[in-house]
Amino acid sequence: MTGLIIFIAAAGLYATILGYSRIPFAAAREGDFFHVFSRVHPTKHFPHVSLVVIGAVSIPFCFFTLGQLVNWLMQVQILLRFIWQCAAVILLRRYRPDIPQPFTMWLYPLPALLSLALWLYIFFTGPLEGIVFSFAFLGATVIAYLLFLRSRVEEQVEEGGT
Repeated sequence: MTGLIIFIAAAGLYATILGYSRIPFAAAREGDFFHVFSRVHPTKHFPHVSLVVIGAVSIPFCFFTLGQLVNWLMQVQILLRFIWQCAAVILLRRYRPDIPQPFTMWLYPLPALLSLALWLYIFFTGPLEGIVFSFAFLGATVIAYLLFLRSRVEEQVEEGGT
């Protein structure tokens, strides 16, 4: 039974890594990510650069407990997604009344502000390591995005110069 569980876990991880490697590959093919990720293996025809990078980035997380990873990933989601969704509802209604808004929020903006306060409370009462990891993750994504923008500008200059 233990062997079967290990086999199923390994198969699940294998499928997950293969699936996730397609995301940067597809984004690179569309021009929305670093061009190097659009490369396909010359004989096997799979996105080898993307697969290797996803695998390499995943390795350090094997040294943390499941509880740590769940806490940290939840804090990352709160910092990078949930807080900004609360703000977006208010900002869109205030600064973009021209776009269709087919929804109604009762007692606007109180639910969005309450949700924002609760997400911030959950974030800042979580483990300090998760807070640090979340801000480090945010910093890494901002740096990666700036590098991507710079590479796009350089590609456009090269295309225009030739």
